[in-house]
Amino acid sequence: MQRERIASFLLFNKYKENQRELRVQANFDHLSGVMLRSTFMDLSQKAIEQPKCTDLFIGLVDIDYFKQINDNYGHRMGDLAIQRLSQCLEKELKVDYRDRADFVEKFDPAKDNVLARLGGDEFVFACHCPSEAACLEKMRDLQAAFAKEKIALDGQRLSQLRFSCGVIHYLNNLPNVDQLYQRADQLMYEVKKQGGGNVLLARSCFFPEKRLTLDKKLVYFKYRLSLAGKVLSAA
Repeated sequence: MQRERIASFLLFNKYKENQRELRVQANFDHLSGVMLRSTFMDLSQKAIEQPKCTDLFIGLVDIDYFKQINDNYGHRMGDLAIQRLSQCLEKELKVDYRDRADFVEKFDPAKDNVLARLGGDEFVFACHCPSEAACLEKMRDLQAAFAKEKIALDGQRLSQLRFSCGVIHYLNNLPNVDQLYQRADQLMYEVKKQGGGNVLLARSCFFPEKRLTLDKKLVYFKYRLSLAGKVLSAA
């Protein structure tokens, strides 16, 4: 009887452990360790549905010249660059994925930050910040931290990494997180067109639905953050 109880106890613990692992696999990316896009969209949608949500920033981050990294150094080096950026993002954005199995269930949309890998070298985040200046300062620190990363593999070294980023400050005016994601994506690609290595931030309220061109959407409000850390504003 005692052996049967012990066996049942061990089987139950194994079942719980398997369930935890399945939850991790269903919600998190195996290479970067951060969330999958579908889970991110669900949780960030909950965040923007919070009453008076005005401290939330949705951003897209993409490694500059990533194709050249893969072509010149190989895909293993590219994977390491993805992992390093993921680690920098988690640290600087204060994303706590230590308990990944239970993160989704315990997620607090009013205060928890989330980060996901979209595929390739592209990441998306939803981060609570007290102000636009604080968000830009956080991105400046992130750019500096990523630039300090040095990756060595098979006698090859990769350094001076950088990224392009577009950030939307959510001001309680859009019902769908996918709209915020698309607009952050537009901002990020404007940075790419200008040479990369920078950040653009815009307010969601200055993206009227009937105005289609990117320059008109951005003309009312945008920030640029230089690599030197200087914040520039343009009207």
